[in-house]
Formats: sequence, C-alpha cells, structure tokens
Amino acid sequence: MTHQLEEDLTYTLSDAANHAPEPDEGFLDGVRRRQRARRHRRTAGMAGCAAVLVVVGGVAVANLSAGSTDEPPPFASSNWSGTVPDFAAAEAPDKVWSEAVHRLPATLPNGSDYQVFAVLGGDRYLVRTGKPNASAPSVFNAETGEVIFLGTEQMRTRPDSSSTDWTAAVGDYAVWFGTAGVDNGKRWHAEIWTARLDGTGDPKKIATVPDHGSSPPLIGVLGDSLYWDEAGLVGEESAAIYRLPVTGGTPQRVPDSDGYRLFGLSPWADTTRHFVAEDESTPSRGVLWDVETGERRPWVAHENARKVICAPEICTGTTQGGKYFVQRLDGTGLRELPYPKDGFNASPAMAGRFSVGTVQTARGILWYVWDLVDGKAAGVTAPSGSEGISYGYEDSIFQWRAADGSVRVLDLAAIG
Repeated sequence: MTHQLEEDLTYTLSDAANHAPEPDEGFLDGVRRRQRARRHRRTAGMAGCAAVLVVVGGVAVANLSAGSTDEPPPFASSNWSGTVPDFAAAEAPDKVWSEAVHRLPATLPNGSDYQVFAVLGGDRYLVRTGKPNASAPSVFNAETGEVIFLGTEQMRTRPDSSSTDWTAAVGDYAVWFGTAGVDNGKRWHAEIWTARLDGTGDPKKIATVPDHGSSPPLIGVLGDSLYWDEAGLVGEESAAIYRLPVTGGTPQRVPDSDGYRLFGLSPWADTTRHFVAEDESTPSRGVLWDVETGERRPWVAHENARKVICAPEICTGTTQGGKYFVQRLDGTGLRELPYPKDGFNASPAMAGRFSVGTVQTARGILWYVWDLVDGKAAGVTAPSGSEGISYGYEDSIFQWRAADGSVRVLDLAAIG
C-alpha cells in the first residue's frame, strides 16, 4: 500500500462528520433492500465471506506475516469427532442448553419488536428496537421494563436518517456500525458510533467511511479495539490489518499483518479467499492467524473441494460435484452431507467452537447451532422462513420465538 493511500485511509477513518444527511422517502426502501442483501450474504453459505473489522484487546503479534520464510507449523489437532449430527432431529436450544437460554417478553413495553445483540447481565440486554432499520441500539432491562436509547437526538427524532447494521457490547460501551445516505440514497457513508451502556454521556462517532458502496465492511469487536483489513474498506487486495480503539483516535497498522484478511471470526485472519479455482491442479491452502495471540493454524482443502472456508476447528464447503461437505484442517475426514443445492449453509462462531446456519428439512428450514466440542446440536424450524429468528454479533446470540410468542435467546458464551 502506498504512503499516500495509507494517509488517505487514516484520514478517512478518523473523520467524524457532524451531521447525518436527510434522505427522501426512497431512502428507507433503499435501506431495506441493502439490509436484505446483507442478511442473505451473511447466510449464503461458503460462496464468500465478507471482510470484517475485528476488535482484539492487548494484541500480541509475532513475526507471522504471510510471506514469512519460517517453517509452517504442524496442523492443529481438532476437537471435532469426525461425526455430523442429524440436524433434522435436533431439539430446541432450551432443551439442549437450558442453562444458557433467556426467556424474554414478546415485545418491548411500547409494543415494538426487538433483536438482541448481547446479554449484559442483571436482566439487561443490548437490543435493536422496532423495525430492521433502527438508527441506533438500546439497552433493555427485562426486569424493570426500562429501555435506554443510546443514539443521538437526531437518531431518535429522525429514525429514517440512518440505519444500524449491527451492534455489540465492548466493556462499558455499545459499538454500532451504521449507514447514512447522501444524495437521496445515491451514495452511502458508513459510520461507527459508541455510547456508554448506562446511557450517561453523549454518543460519539469514531469513524466515517465515505462512499463505501453497496457492500459495507462487516465489523467485529473483541476487547477494546476495532480491527479491519484494508480490503474491507477500500475494495483492494488485503495489504494489512488496522486497529482503532473504541474510544477513537488514529488507526494503527498491525505489525506483520501483510497479506492477511479478516473473515468474520474474531480474532482470526486468513491468507486466502477460501476458493479453489477450476483450473488449479493442487488443493487450495492457507494459514489461519490469531491476531491476538499470534498462533497460526495451517489448513488445506480436500482435493475434491471447489469452495471452502476454514475455521480453527473444521472446514466447510462444496465439492466439485456440488455436494456440501465438512473436513478437518489437514484435508482429511471429508464428510459429504445429504442436503440439496441451497439446502445447507454453515458459519463458524465463538472463535470456531460452534457452527451455525440452516438446513433444509421436510418440515421447513431448520436454523441450527452445533457445538463441535461435545457434538450436541440444537435447532428451530421456521416453516415460513426466517421470521422471528436472528443471530447477534458474529453469531454469538441465537434468538427465536417460542410457541407462545415470547422471545427466547441462546447465549453461546454461556454454554459450558
């Protein structure tokens, strides 16, 4: 990356515009179309994983650049047993992991629906209220019914002026990534905001990415910083990973991160795009890099793989014949899955311990959570599609509606 580009990137992310643009009536429709596209892309299987901002606290970086001449480490042993659950027979999460399930009201006190992004403790939850285009998150106290809106006054009075794509809890702060339209939705700015979870103080915009296009970078959080790769922001091949504290400041380049890309699984980065081209005669391979600890885990796709994405425990993808499969990181243990085209997808969650996604069953689409450590799986069938079902930040929260209409939330971090 050129010095000038690095300066431009630093300036772009450090800029915090004072006012969000006011869109016309067509803006809201544009927001909804973009959000539907992002949700589809997030759960569309292994065809492609968007680059992600990943937050890591206390980064310890060894000399682990992609071009390193050091001998690659041996393949990591996997906790995966080599078997795949019968997802169609999976019971509901509150039966499989009852200790990690929270039972919440069907709506907020004002009657609006809500999506949970984080369990804060003390019956408090970080939520996005109302319609999917909510302009900022809130904190909901399920015991008292109190709802604290964390956005600006403009976000409160003009909820159609911006849109929140995701939100997460980082220590005492909420962090959210949103979009704001310019020129009546013809151009889009991405914005990163923070606010204290207790509602004290003013919300703060810590970064702006002007003209980011129709596919903004996904953002992850861990510890007290945001991390992203260059490709996620300027649309080029990844040249480095950058860090920005949640309190704001100047983005810093992570040493020895050249050639790595983030792929939505904090704190891991990878050296490839998880794709095996048709004219390649050898399997695709790469190295997973833990940006927090410096650990490396090499992976290699099975020789029959066409598309593959690897997490710290297993790889998933499609074969040359179009079958879905799972495998170990060393390319062994390939298991083809009995699901039709577009009938299965999987995404790693919680540093790779879990796999989440959907499978097509005779009863409809089953949204599942699979614990690779103990082999257990749970799922919820949604005959009409995805209504009432959602995942939180980096799939760490699984939310669905019970038969009585109340909300159920599975906190993956609370599973022992």
